[in-house]
Formats: sequence, C-alpha cells, structure tokens
Amino acid sequence: MDIDPSQPWGIAIDYFGRASVADSGHDVAVRIYDQTLGSPLAPDPVTDTYPAVYVTAQISESGSDGTVLTGNGLVYLQPSGTSPVAPDQTSVPAAVAAAVADFQTRATGYAALCATWLQPADGGDAANPPTDDGSGSTPPTDDGGTGTDTGTDGSAGTDPGTAGTGSTTPAADGTDGSTGTDPAADSATSTDSTQPAA
Repeated sequence: MDIDPSQPWGIAIDYFGRASVADSGHDVAVRIYDQTLGSPLAPDPVTDTYPAVYVTAQISESGSDGTVLTGNGLVYLQPSGTSPVAPDQTSVPAAVAAAVADFQTRATGYAALCATWLQPADGGDAANPPTDDGSGSTPPTDDGGTGTDTGTDGSAGTDPGTAGTGSTTPAADGTDGSTGTDPAADSATSTDSTQPAA
C-alpha cells in the first residue's frame, strides 16, 4: 500500500476513522478507533488516562455458494504517560500486512482441508480413490464360477455333450444300447433328461 506523508495516519480517513486501501490484490478495510467513554481528546473519565488506539485492517473475499475467506490485522497503540496517542504512519501498513498474512495462512489451511474432503469426480472417496489402469474402463470381476446353460428348448441342462470313452456292442435285438464313443445322440442314455419345451 502507499503511504500519504501529508496525512497524520498515512492514509485519508473519514470522520469515523475509516478508510479503504489496496494491497496484494485485496481491498482492505481500515479502521482507527479507541474505546473511551469520553472524548478522544480528553482523558477517560473512568481511568483518568488517555485511551489506547486500535488500528485494524480486514480482508473479506467472497466465493460461490456463500463461501467467505477473511484476514485480520491489528495494531494496538498505548498512550505514553499522561499524553494521548500520537498518530503513527507505520501503524496502518503494519495492520494491513498482518491482515494479508492472516488471509494467506487461512487460505492455505482451507485448501488443505478441502483437499482432504473433496469428492473426486471419478467416484470413490478422497482417502481411497479408485485405481485407474489407464484403459479408460474397469473390467468386470471374474468370480471363477460356472454359468448356467439355458437351451432354446426351455431346459437348463448341464450336459456339455462330451462323448463317452467305451466301445459299442450291438444288442441282440439289433438296437445299439451302448453308452460309449458313438457320437450320435443316444436318448436312452443321455445325461440330459430334460424334455423340450412345449
């Protein structure tokens, strides 16, 4: 901030001791006041001493959804003996610098807090984010089980149709009653006993 050496406090203040200055990209509200019960130019009627003077600076930046981040600075000026507090041109810059430092400290702290709790855009949570293999998709998990084969005839058979290993011997009546290697379907001995759907 710039100091105006022609001003007792280094900045132009209004009747209520207020001013606004620019520093580090912020609009900083400055206020100079005391807490006396009497006139600021006379001793306090309770303590019979001149009052202390407070020089405050405040930064307030607003964001979306009602978010607000602030920074505060304070310089406390005590009277010397029986004399009132004299204007000090270094007090306002000191209060403003303290407000900027406080704002930066708060911003760093809030950024760390938000990074801890911010929900990632791709799901999961901040503590256990999902693992990305770079393929752009997550393959389904194979549980190692076996599926159920449902045929077009409505049955849910499990016969894979594997041929037997024995040798065939014609029966005396001329029919083949074997259960062997003959790949032809043998309705009398097939392990799939389901009936076709109507």
